[in-house]
Amino acid sequence: MHVVIFSVVLVGHSNCGGVGHCYDVVKDEQQAKSQPNGPILRWLTPLINLVRDLGVISLPKPEAMSIIANENVKMQVCQATLLEVHVEAHYVGC
Repeated sequence: MHVVIFSVVLVGHSNCGGVGHCYDVVKDEQQAKSQPNGPILRWLTPLINLVRDLGVISLPKPEAMSIIANENVKMQVCQATLLEVHVEAHYVGC
């Protein structure tokens, strides 16, 4: 059986708790070092790295969170285009 998927929608939302937490972790690097290396932190690591790369820590948190959320969606779109199923679909002309 094959499932046909025509669209994948990637979205972000305002006041995201994950984005806020990642901002706080980067803002206070001491906190980042003391965080347990659990599954949630591993899941958030790419977002924490994005926050570091964006250099938005000097901005007020609400402004930074908006930028981070937008850039995270862009990053996820890029990641989705690398998935094998996406590459195969475009290769066969879907």
